[in-house]
Amino acid sequence: MESLSLLRLLDAIRYIKKIPDTTVGKICIRLMALLRELKTSEQIKLIKLAFKYSSATRALLGVLLREIDCKIETEIRDLKDSLNPITVYNFDISENVLSNSKYWNIK
Repeated sequence: MESLSLLRLLDAIRYIKKIPDTTVGKICIRLMALLRELKTSEQIKLIKLAFKYSSATRALLGVLLREIDCKIETEIRDLKDSLNPITVYNFDISENVLSNSKYWNIK
């Protein structure tokens, strides 16, 4: 996948609440399917690009990558370390969809 497509994925995460005619949970399920299709090198590039985005976008990307059992531990840890530990991100997502959302301070 080229960089432009990776940026589109990040934009979808960034504007997840503004996508019409669906729920945030359904979008997360679709995003996880797309993230699973990425090669490891593309996932790493996606994380590097995410550092130019808001902390909420980085948090949601992190929880999505953890949810699909992404194996790039160092990069995901860097993503987590870039977040303020006391900030809470309100996406109104069920724990049935994102089971590790509390670790990322996502509600």
